[in-house]
Amino acid sequence: YSFLAAGREGLIAGEYVRDEPAGRLIELRRPHGADEATVAASLAASVTPGIPRMQGAALVDGRWFVSASTGNAPGDLWVGEPGHLVRHAGVLPPGPEDLAFEPGTRMLWTLSEHPRRRWVLAVDADAWAR
Repeated sequence: YSFLAAGREGLIAGEYVRDEPAGRLIELRRPHGADEATVAASLAASVTPGIPRMQGAALVDGRWFVSASTGNAPGDLWVGEPGHLVRHAGVLPPGPEDLAFEPGTRMLWTLSEHPRRRWVLAVDADAWAR
C-alpha cells in the first residue's frame, strides 16, 4: 500500500499508481466482537476506482473521498460511491497527501508535500458530498 488511514470500523489502504489508473482502495474491518488485542482483520471492501496518482482516502458514511496529485498543479478531490466518483479538479493544494476524517467537525484533514509549499488544511466533507 502507499497510504493508510483510520476508518470508523477499521483501516483504509490504497495504492499510488502514477500513470495507469489502476490503483486500489481497500477497507479492512476488525471482525465483529473482536477486542483491541485481536490483530486479525477481514477484507470488507476492495475498489479499483480508476484514479491515477491517489495519495489518500477516507470513507465517510459509505462515500469515498480520495485525494490525487497532478504534479505541480493543484490537486484533485474525488468524491462518491464506488464506480461513481466525481472529480473536483484543482480544489486541493499541489501535492495533496493522506486524508483523515474528524467525525466531530465532519472535516477532512490533508497536507501537501511540495517543498516551500507545504500546508495542513481542513476541507468540509459535507460541502463536497452533494
